[in-house]
Amino acid sequence: IELISNPIEKIKKISGGTFDWKKGVRKMGFTPSDDHEHGMIAQEIEKVIPDAIAPAPFNLKYKTIRYEKVIPLLIEGIKEQQEQIEGLKEQLNTIVCGSFDPQ
Repeated sequence: IELISNPIEKIKKISGGTFDWKKGVRKMGFTPSDDHEHGMIAQEIEKVIPDAIAPAPFNLKYKTIRYEKVIPLLIEGIKEQQEQIEGLKEQLNTIVCGSFDPQ
């Protein structure tokens, strides 16, 4: 088992967005659950986490994201950011307390 390296850099390569399904989208039994959705671009995810991509069930030339495979990247990204935050808090505390002269 290896931790995901450089998770923040990987996260910066993907985008989240919203989109509206075209009216009347019905392909091979697929019907969108909502007209307006949040999602990501499969081709961006594929460059960062190739195993998070699968062929779309309604047409093999399209791609779909296996969102559960993206979660580990997000967890490691949060942990990396938390380390950065704690380091910055320490630096700030050192600056504030180190320059404080009670006299």
